[in-house]
Amino acid sequence: MNIAKEKFPLSEYFTMPEGYRCPLCPTHDDDDFCWHHLLSTPICRACSHEIINLVYDEKRIDDSALDQLEAVTGLSYEELQVAVLMPEIRHKEKILKSRDYAAKHHNSPQLDLDEWLEKERQELARTRRMVAIAKARIRVRKKAEQRSEKEIP
Repeated sequence: MNIAKEKFPLSEYFTMPEGYRCPLCPTHDDDDFCWHHLLSTPICRACSHEIINLVYDEKRIDDSALDQLEAVTGLSYEELQVAVLMPEIRHKEKILKSRDYAAKHHNSPQLDLDEWLEKERQELARTRRMVAIAKARIRVRKKAEQRSEKEIP
C-alpha cells in the first residue's frame, strides 16, 4: 500500500482502509491511526503513546519495543528522545502561547484551565531538560567517536 504523508494531518487520529495494520503491532486490528514522522507511516494510537512513554526517561530502559524502535529507525536512544520529544515541545509551546488554543486542547476534567496550563508549563520545562541532556550525550558520543577514528591508523 502506497501511503502519502500529505493525506494525513500530523497529531490527528484517523481511520485507515480495512486491513491496514500498524507496522509496530501487526498482529491485531486497530481503529485509530496517526502519521508518525519517524516511521514515515501511520501507526496506531497505542503505539503512538507508547513511543512517547518509551523515551520519557533520562536513561534508557530495557524494553523490547524500544529495541524494535531503535532497529527500525536506526537511531540511538538519545536521538529518539530528540526526534520524538521536539514535536511535543513545539505542541506544548503552541498551547502555552494562546489561551484560546489551550482551551481547545484542555483535556483534564479534574483541573481547571489555569491549573492545567501550569502543569503543561512544568511538563514543558521537564521535556526541554530531557532534550538538552539527550543532545549533550549525542555530542559527547560523537566527539568520542571522532577521537577514536583519529587514533586508528
